[in-house]
Amino acid sequence: MAYKTDTQNENKTEARERRCLMCRERFESEWAGERICKRCRQTAAWRQG
Repeated sequence: MAYKTDTQNENKTEARERRCLMCRERFESEWAGERICKRCRQTAAWRQG
């Protein structure tokens, strides 16, 4: 079993460019869990769930 190093774990939590799950446009994500861009988070569809 291979274990991940600290460097590999840090790469998943740092800011990087990702694709928005709603519009598929690339955006600068501030952390690994941020997958919706700011523009899409402001839409009524996002607010209503």
